[in-house]
Amino acid sequence: MHVVRPGETLSGIAKRYGMSTAALMTANGLRKALIFPGQSLVVRSAKRRPAQKRVVATNARSAGRS
Repeated sequence: MHVVRPGETLSGIAKRYGMSTAALMTANGLRKALIFPGQSLVVRSAKRRPAQKRVVATNARSAGRS
Protein backbone atom coordinates (compact mmCIF):
# COMPACT_ATOMS: atom_id res chain seq x y z
CA MET A 1 0.00 0.00 0.00
CA HIS A 2 1.10 3.53 -0.70
CA VAL A 3 -0.56 6.61 0.78
CA VAL A 4 -0.48 9.51 -1.65
CA ARG A 5 1.35 12.61 -0.37
CA PRO A 6 0.80 16.17 -1.61
CA GLY A 7 2.65 16.79 -4.88
CA GLU A 8 2.93 13.13 -5.88
CA THR A 9 1.80 11.97 -9.30
CA LEU A 10 0.54 8.59 -10.40
CA SER A 11 3.43 8.22 -12.85
CA GLY A 12 5.96 9.13 -10.15
CA ILE A 13 4.49 6.58 -7.74
CA ALA A 14 4.47 3.91 -10.45
CA LYS A 15 8.12 4.61 -11.27
CA ARG A 16 9.07 4.44 -7.58
CA TYR A 17 7.64 0.91 -7.34
CA GLY A 18 8.98 -0.26 -10.71
CA MET A 19 5.64 -0.57 -12.45
CA SER A 20 3.91 1.16 -15.33
CA THR A 21 1.32 3.87 -14.78
CA ALA A 22 -1.21 1.65 -16.58
CA ALA A 23 -0.49 -1.27 -14.25
CA LEU A 24 -0.90 0.98 -11.20
CA MET A 25 -4.19 2.30 -12.56
CA THR A 26 -5.44 -1.23 -13.26
CA ALA A 27 -4.44 -2.47 -9.80
CA ASN A 28 -6.49 0.34 -8.26
CA GLY A 29 -9.45 0.40 -10.64
CA LEU A 30 -8.65 3.93 -11.83
CA ARG A 31 -9.94 5.22 -15.16
CA LYS A 32 -8.06 8.53 -14.96
CA ALA A 33 -4.63 9.38 -13.61
CA LEU A 34 -6.19 11.60 -10.97
CA ILE A 35 -5.18 10.94 -7.36
CA PHE A 36 -5.55 12.86 -4.10
CA PRO A 37 -3.39 13.30 -0.98
CA GLY A 38 -4.35 10.72 1.63
CA GLN A 39 -5.60 8.24 -0.96
CA SER A 40 -4.33 4.67 -0.51
CA LEU A 41 -3.07 2.85 -3.57
CA VAL A 42 -2.31 -0.84 -3.99
CA VAL A 43 1.19 -1.28 -5.38
CA ARG A 44 2.91 -4.40 -6.60
CA SER A 45 6.60 -3.73 -6.52
CA ALA A 46 8.60 -5.17 -9.39
CA LYS A 47 11.71 -4.36 -7.38
CA ARG A 48 11.07 -7.20 -4.96
CA ARG A 49 13.16 -10.28 -5.45
CA PRO A 50 11.14 -13.06 -7.08
CA ALA A 51 10.62 -16.21 -5.05
CA GLN A 52 13.52 -18.55 -5.60
CA LYS A 53 12.74 -21.75 -7.42
CA ARG A 54 13.78 -24.97 -5.80
CA VAL A 55 15.70 -27.21 -8.16
CA VAL A 56 15.58 -30.91 -7.42
CA ALA A 57 18.24 -33.00 -9.11
CA THR A 58 17.36 -36.59 -9.86
CA ASN A 59 19.91 -39.32 -9.92
CA ALA A 60 19.21 -42.75 -11.40
CA ARG A 61 21.16 -44.49 -8.63
CA SER A 62 19.28 -42.70 -5.84
CA ALA A 63 16.02 -43.75 -7.50
CA GLY A 64 16.94 -47.43 -7.09
CA ARG A 65 18.40 -47.98 -10.55
CA SER A 66 21.89 -49.39 -11.03
